[in-house]
This record gives sequence, C-alpha cells and structure tokens, in this order.
Amino acid sequence: MSSATAIPISRGLGDLWEVQKPSTGTVRVIKIRIKDETCDVDSKREKTNSVENDFNALRELVSETEACYILFRKSDSQWFFISFVPDRAPIADKLVYAATTSPLKHNLGGSFIDDFRFDKIAEFNWTSYLESKKPVKCLSEREKQIEKLNEMEAQARREQEEAASRKLRSSSTSTTSPSGTASDKTRSLSPVDRKPSVGSSSTTPASPKTTKAPSAIAKPAPPLSSVSTSTSSGVSGLAAKFEYMNTGELSTSPSASRPVQEEHVRVDGIGGYHTVKLPLSSSATTALSQYKTNTINFIELQVTEDPEEIVAAYTGSIPVGSVGSRIITTEPRFYLYNFMSPSALAPKSLFIYCCPDKSPAKMRMVYSTVKPTVSKEISVAGINLAKNFEIRGPEEFTVQQINDALRPSHASYEPAKSTTTNKSRTVEAPHPVYSMIGGEAHSGSTKKKITLPPSGAYE
Repeated sequence: MSSATAIPISRGLGDLWEVQKPSTGTVRVIKIRIKDETCDVDSKREKTNSVENDFNALRELVSETEACYILFRKSDSQWFFISFVPDRAPIADKLVYAATTSPLKHNLGGSFIDDFRFDKIAEFNWTSYLESKKPVKCLSEREKQIEKLNEMEAQARREQEEAASRKLRSSSTSTTSPSGTASDKTRSLSPVDRKPSVGSSSTTPASPKTTKAPSAIAKPAPPLSSVSTSTSSGVSGLAAKFEYMNTGELSTSPSASRPVQEEHVRVDGIGGYHTVKLPLSSSATTALSQYKTNTINFIELQVTEDPEEIVAAYTGSIPVGSVGSRIITTEPRFYLYNFMSPSALAPKSLFIYCCPDKSPAKMRMVYSTVKPTVSKEISVAGINLAKNFEIRGPEEFTVQQINDALRPSHASYEPAKSTTTNKSRTVEAPHPVYSMIGGEAHSGSTKKKITLPPSGAYE
C-alpha cells in the first residue's frame, strides 16, 4: 500500500483551477503532470458543444508511456478526476502518481462527482461511461417471474377496488332520495370510507385477498369410469396471467376473458398466487367416497377449464405395477393410490403430484397453486394420507421407492455408557524435563505431582 506524498500544486495550477472550477469557466480539460516535484498544468482545452466528443478526444492527450492526471468538466461546476497510469509507464512514475492522487484531490478541494483510474487509452470512451452508470438489477429468471406476478396481483387488487367502488356508487344512487342528498354524500366519501353497515350484503365489496380467480387449463374430462386420453388443453383465466408472466403478453382469446364465478373460485396469498381454491366436481366427490370404502384404489384428478373445477379423469382398481402406465407424461396431474404392502396390516393412501419436465410452464404453475386445495379436500373427505409424493414421471414411482419412503427412519441410538465412580489419582513421578538433562539432576527428590483422570473418562 503506497504512502501519500507531499508533492504540492504549482501556483499556475492553483490560479487556473480557482478561475475555471466555477460554472463560469470555459475550459473543458486540464491535464496535470508532476514536474520537478510539483503538480503543474501540462495542457488545457476549451469546451465545445459536445461533452461526448470532448471526452473521447482525451485519447489524443495521453500516451501509453506517460502517466498524468486529467480534470474533465462534465457540466457547469461538475468535474471528473481521472488518474491515468498506463502499464508501460516507468515504475517510479507509477509509484509517485499512485501516492500523489489523494493529496492532489485534497489540494484541489475534493469536489469531484466521479473518480476514475484508467490504465488504457481505450477507456476514454463516453459510451462506456454511460453504461457504467446504469443501475444494475441482477435478478434470476424466477425472481423476474415473481416480480411480474406481484405486479399483476397489485393490478388485480386495484381493479377489484375500483369495481367495488363503482358497485357501491351504483347501489347508493338507486336508493337515493329525489333531492340527491344521499348520492352527493356518497360521492364525497373516499373508497376507504365507504364501508357498508353490518349485515349489509348487497354492497359489501370483496376482500382484497379474494379475487376473481383465473380459469384453469384443461379440457373437460371423460366420464368417471372412462380413460382420459386427451392431453391437449386450453389456456384461460389464471393460466393467461401466468402466460403474461412468461411471455409478457396476456391472452386475448374469448375463453381467457370469460367471467368466473367468484363464490366458487378464490385466490389467497400475499405477494403472489399461492393457493387457488377450485371446487370438486360431482365425479371427484363420488370417486373419493368410493375410494374411502375401498371400492376403488386409484383416482386421477384433473383441473378442467369449462366448468372450472377439479374432476376425476380416471378411477379404478389397479395393481401397483400398473400405476406407472396410468401416469400422464405430458401434463401435470394429481393421483390418489391405496398402496398395500405385503408386510403391512392395512393399506396406506398415497397422494402423488406429477409434474413432467416437458409439460407447459403455465400448467405447472396452475397445478402447483391448486395442489393445497386438492390435498385439503382429500382430508375433508376423511382420507388420511400416509405420504405425499412429488414426481416428474412414472420412473420415480416404483415399488422400491414407495417402500423406501414408507419405511420408518430409525435414528442410530447408542445407550450412554455408565460413568465410572473412580476418583482421580495423584502420583509422583520425575518431571519430564529432567529426562533431557540426565545425570544427577534426574535423581534425587525433585518430582512432579501428576493428576490422572479416572479410568474410562475418555472412552
């Protein structure tokens, strides 16, 4: 680390700086070099109409073998301090200029908006300077998606508050006396102050946490006992919002703008769509009842678009070896399987959420937000889940993997060893240092008392 030098500034530099430092000055550039142990003016340039051109022209003032300082006027009384020490400059100059930087800035008043240290001529570039001043916002792709999701949620809340306010004004207008006094009073209130009285249901705005949930993403499923073979799905509602999160564009299809039944669909969470509550269809409710009575042991649950609900796409009784063939590999799905192990006394219910890697991103997001609702509805139906699985394909749901997941984990346990009741003992022995001396120093009565720990203390 270099020490500061006591090199002063010359009278000429001090007088020039005193005149040109204010906004009234006409000089754009002052080049300073150390001569005869004094910081003196080497050259100067008048300012032109272009700051960019003047800054780029600094390349003509410097040399690859000569260190210097440059004072550059950005605008009015705003100045840059530039220390230019090229790699090919003499070692002595490098040391002197590095040690003189702080004293020179102090002698000049230290009022510089930027301080640069260049070692290459190419660094005198105005475009590079502007790029360096841009704010750096390093966000991962996931953070960018979360940021867009938060913006969409805030926008949805604002729209909901405006709709509730319009509904309240409309209701107040319909019940106003001919004189219009009540209507005028309602208009004078802010949306926050327009709180309905207790017990009023016609003008109660929805809670900010409850928004018209977007539509789900799959087509209507086949009947309860049929096999679902269709994997193509539309995108609407919530999927459209997630489409905006990924592509920056909202879907304008008619299905995306279809109104949603607010009393059936609910979006909860702060900072993003964490949970979407969709109702169970009659087929799903019937399937859960049959599953509970062991009439069937396998259910495939699918989120549909019209109507917006959770349906049972397939039900039946199949062996564990056939479960993999029933798992869809192109779209997310929920599965419920009653697994019976040969060594178990009773079957165990397994909840499986399969989200294949090649499934559309919008569908993955929708299914992940619906998952808590499906799990809760299963519990409400009286089905106790022994294990939850999150897989990406049938290869992650084999008999071996199921048994490993259900096997209780026994922590290694060793009984504590009994502590000994022996007391420490004190013995007398020659001090070890005397074994190095030898002779008579070792003999005699010079001994050291050594306390031995009880037996088993370090076992």
